[in-house]
Amino acid sequence: MGARRVNLEDIDVDIDYTVAGQEENVGTALRRLEFQRQQRLQLVPTDDLEVRTVLGLLNEPEETLNEDKFSRRERLAELLFNNEEHLNTYKNSSLYHGHSNPDPISSTDGSKIEEEDEDFYTPATAKLIEARKFILPYSIDRSMKRLQSMKERALNFDIGKEINTRRQLNQHLEKMQLVGSQIVSIRPISKVCLMSDNALCATGSWAGDIKILDTKTLDVISGIENGHDGKIGGLAWNSTNTHLVSGADDCLVKIHSFDPDVKIIKELTALQGHTGRVVNVDFHPSGRFVASASFDMTWRLWDIESETELQFQEGHGKEVYSLSFQNDGALLCSGGLDNAAIVWDVRTGKSIMNLQGHAKPIYSVDWSPDGYHIATGGGDGVINIWDIRKTTETTRLLAHNNIVTGVRFQKSTGHCLVSCGYDKQIRIYSSDNWIQVKTLEGHTDKILDVDISEDAQLIVSSGWDRSLKLWKQE
Repeated sequence: MGARRVNLEDIDVDIDYTVAGQEENVGTALRRLEFQRQQRLQLVPTDDLEVRTVLGLLNEPEETLNEDKFSRRERLAELLFNNEEHLNTYKNSSLYHGHSNPDPISSTDGSKIEEEDEDFYTPATAKLIEARKFILPYSIDRSMKRLQSMKERALNFDIGKEINTRRQLNQHLEKMQLVGSQIVSIRPISKVCLMSDNALCATGSWAGDIKILDTKTLDVISGIENGHDGKIGGLAWNSTNTHLVSGADDCLVKIHSFDPDVKIIKELTALQGHTGRVVNVDFHPSGRFVASASFDMTWRLWDIESETELQFQEGHGKEVYSLSFQNDGALLCSGGLDNAAIVWDVRTGKSIMNLQGHAKPIYSVDWSPDGYHIATGGGDGVINIWDIRKTTETTRLLAHNNIVTGVRFQKSTGHCLVSCGYDKQIRIYSSDNWIQVKTLEGHTDKILDVDISEDAQLIVSSGWDRSLKLWKQE
């Protein structure tokens, strides 16, 4: 008889046992050590020059073989975690910026009191306070309308009609196929986004160019050849399709105007502040603000009217790679290379949920129009569907055989979700039960981005093969 194969993930690991002579069990000790490690990571400066200076202060090598700046910061964090003398040397130096003590604090009787997790927030300037005063009533009004619409839908719910509507949508999605392809740039097309009316779409490439294409003919009708210096990582339309925001390797966030009548795109302004590559951008639903994610381990909120940075937000342990605003405008979800997604309350600047579940970095984030579902796609090939009304349950989709580079909900109803990845495939899922409806194949290389129209009538995708591809029912 052959041996039965057992998957590694099926093996139970017991860590909640107590070693002789120890008061706490192993599980508690591991959680305490991880808590302290994460807190000490927060002490480490994000600027690489400062990291090198601190390493020199500790008489440690400022650089090791094949070490990048992010690995260097991790090494410094481990040194501070494992060596109490190093930690005290750093905290007693002029290089220390006065962060709160990450270790357990001694009470008056000598016993140890554990600190609560630190909240990351930006001290509010007058302009940020003004912005929050606008966002608060704006988001409340939108959430009330959304909830009222959901209530009316529940009161008038017709299960037969609903089943028929969903069935027709799934049948339509099953008939999706490749109907057009266009080489758009000399380098991979990293971003693609549809206008709300589906008539046009915008693309951004690793060559730094921005193109506007007609979705019927895939002809380029307008563009900026040197929109950025380096790879474009973020691209998004505002709700009225009059402005386009982009971000790229040059650390800049650029706002462009688009005239729908003459179909000409022009750069309006370049927002400076990031010290690392900008890899994602998104417009606030109001159109007044823009958020950007960067390799400098922050995401930032910008006022596009005054062209100023409103909020500088830290909180991730590594680069922030993706972000998305909730439709109400109250919340933002960011995903990072630290494998975590964080939900932020834009009205206060505080993090309200930390979504842990990916084994590798998160490369894409999107909100469902229902306001409480979030999709995150990771380097582990997994899509996690989070319900922020709950704290423990997560729907896990084993979506792709490689990195998931894009996830996007249908914006009008959220009845379906599309994803793309390095496995050269586009997957379509029904949000009823998260069952896969269709797999689309046609790209000859890795797919970098995907978007679906509000009415789910068409899908656009782009990738390493330098093409924009159009998918619809023939």
